[in-house]
Amino acid sequence: MMEYFIIENNGQQAGPFSLEQLVQKAITPETLVWAQGMKDWTPAWKIAELKTVLETIEAIKANTANKENAAGLLCLHGGRRLL
Repeated sequence: MMEYFIIENNGQQAGPFSLEQLVQKAITPETLVWAQGMKDWTPAWKIAELKTVLETIEAIKANTANKENAAGLLCLHGGRRLL
């Protein structure tokens, strides 16, 4: 399995990371990524193998947001269901 290095928000190189670890780090499509055999640092969205990583991260974010929105609505209405 290929391992990737990334440039973190602070500009520091980090890694290597497995695909699962990249999900845990919640990389963005614009995160610069490099792996052995690659010529240059490349945005994650341009790397075919990372497409599922990015999709998984988006699904987790959407699921988390939906749960937070639902919890917020319940709190606003005294815990009563709206539907």
